[in-house]
Formats: sequence, C-alpha cells, structure tokens
Amino acid sequence: MSMFFFKNNGMNNKEPINNILYSKKKDVSMKLKTVINGESLYQLCFNNCMYHISTNRMYVGIIIDGKMHIFNTSQNSDDIPDTIRQSLQFMNEESFNMYLLTTSFFKLNKANGDREKRLEYTKRLDAILNFKYYLHLPCEDILDLESVQWEIERLNYVFMRSNPSLELKMDYKFNFENGSEITSYSNGSGILLLCLMDNNNCISSLSIEIIKNELVISSKTNPSYFGRKYNKLLRAVIIMIANKINPNINKVTSYAINPISLYLMVTTFKGTSDEIHFNTFIKDKTTPFTLENIKDIMKQTGGIEVYVPLTDENISNAESVFNSYNSLSLGGKSKKTTKSKKTTKSKKTTKIKKTTKIKKTIKIKKTIKSKKPKYKKMK
Repeated sequence: MSMFFFKNNGMNNKEPINNILYSKKKDVSMKLKTVINGESLYQLCFNNCMYHISTNRMYVGIIIDGKMHIFNTSQNSDDIPDTIRQSLQFMNEESFNMYLLTTSFFKLNKANGDREKRLEYTKRLDAILNFKYYLHLPCEDILDLESVQWEIERLNYVFMRSNPSLELKMDYKFNFENGSEITSYSNGSGILLLCLMDNNNCISSLSIEIIKNELVISSKTNPSYFGRKYNKLLRAVIIMIANKINPNINKVTSYAINPISLYLMVTTFKGTSDEIHFNTFIKDKTTPFTLENIKDIMKQTGGIEVYVPLTDENISNAESVFNSYNSLSLGGKSKKTTKSKKTTKSKKTTKIKKTTKIKKTIKIKKTIKSKKPKYKKMK
C-alpha cells in the first residue's frame, strides 16, 4: 500500500500523511461476488473481518481502522488516476480525523459549525466522478445458515404445491444469484434476507438483524405485488424459524412505521409493546383496536416498536397462519403459468387419448407429472 495524500507544513514543503492509502485488491482479497439490482457487489477481507460493498463506480474509498483505502474495482488494474487524487486534495489530516472518522454526525459540535463542515466534506466527496466512499463499514458476523435453509426447503415443499411459481429463500444478499432483483428495506450489501422469490426476483422481503437475543425485522414489498399478503406470510415464517437461526433468540421485533404492520403484529401474531403510547391505547377499553385508530396513534408517535415473544403458543399460531396459505394461490408476476394449467384440461386432449394408442397416452401422462414442483421429491 502506498500513501498519496500530502499536507502543507507552511513552507511549501509537503509531508505525507498516513490516513489515506492507495491499496491493491489483493491486499484485502477483494473480489466480485454477484450483481444485484444492476450493481456489482464486492467482498473484502481485512484483519480477520469480512466486508461487502455494492457499487457501479470504478473507484471506491473505504475507511477501515481509521484509514481510507482507495481501490480500483476493475478486474485488470489497481491504478488510481490523477483526477481522483487531485479531487481528494481538499482535505488535510485534521479535517479527515474530525469529519470523516467521527462515527455519528450528531456527536459533532453544532455551535462551532462542525456539522456544516461535515456536510460540506461529504458533498465534495459525493461530487467526485466515478468514485464512491464508505465511512463506517461494520465487521460482518456471518452465520451458518445450513439448518435454517433445510427448514426453508421443508416449508417450500408444502408451500409450492399451491404456489409453484413462488419460492421462499433465506440467505445473505451477497449470495443471491447474479442478475437478481431484490426489494428490501435495507440497502446493506451484507444484510441477511428472508425473501419471497418470483423466478430470480425477491419481490417481498424481511431484512434481518440479530441484536443479543432479539431478531429485528424490517419489511418491504415491491409495489407491483401490493395487496397479496406477502408480508404476513414472511412474518409467519420468520417467527417459525427464528430459533433455527439462533437458539438463543427469544423474540421477533419490528419497529412499525406503517399502521398495517403494527395491526398485523398485534392482531395476527399476538405481539405486544413496552411503549407508553401503545399500552395506554390497549388499556383504553373505550377505543377499539382498529386500523383507523392505530393510524391516529402512529401520527402522534411516528412509529412503535412491537415484538412477538417466541413462546410455544405464538410459534404454533404462526404455523397456523403459514398453513392457511397452503390452500391459496398467491400468484406470481406472470399469470401465464396459471393459464397454461387450464389448457391441459381442454377437450382436445381428451380426443387425442381416444384416437391414439395406449403407449402414447402413457407418455402424455408423464409430461403432466413433470410439471409438478421440483420440491415434490424432497423430504
């Protein structure tokens, strides 16, 4: 790694400073993992920590251990052009430490104008062409998902009988197939996701974070699929499998900013909250717990944290919710699959059976069987 930033000591001499470095991809085992939503997703390993970033820019700056490492993401070169170097020369060591290494914007002194200077610095970094920077990447704790993925396959075996074009999937974002389109609340490249897949697209998801013994979820559904109760399905699944992710998890938590999410967590999944506004509302027997009344509370609070304790009763209830979907056809983006099934039952098919030989009839039956979901053979 070589240094490229200099500071002026007041005598027209420039001394190197050590907090911004050119780096080579091999120094951090940087490699392209996949392409999600049209952006390339890269993996880096540094000091026994794993990081993931997604970008379409050729040059990236990543702050790791108090230093900004500059990389060329192209496969065949590590060179950083003079245009990038010159664009970064507005900073010095003092300003770098003050405005870029400070973890929280709100820790900066507002009275001294430090917050405004931080915004000025970040705007100037944003303006650099073909360059993207990352201030504070967390060291990622990657979980072993083997047992929970087996459980997802078991659920798919049941679920896909009624919904052969849809599929449940749980994995880290960087493990999704190349070219996938993902709808998720979190844009983090290393986020753990529970998805409902339509072909290669995650059309509805829960972004998952584990904090001590708590599994925290944030949901988002592609607007093209609104009204199909995918969110409800995914919440049922996550309550069922939470202990497979980590046996120490004792509750599933959601910070509800959407009235429907709060209503769903409480009425369907027996959720509760420790927040004052929620408990005051619950104890007020004169005000029914309806969606309209919840909207009034949300206007006052902006959001309420609600959680579902992982008791046997609540897990069993989630299983009942999940099983209610197994007799429903939720429909994927393409409706052609559903229509094609109807054509196999046409009168023309019956006439063919009457006029053809027995052997041909057997072949026709085999082709019909082959259309059943691939999970039919799984146990």
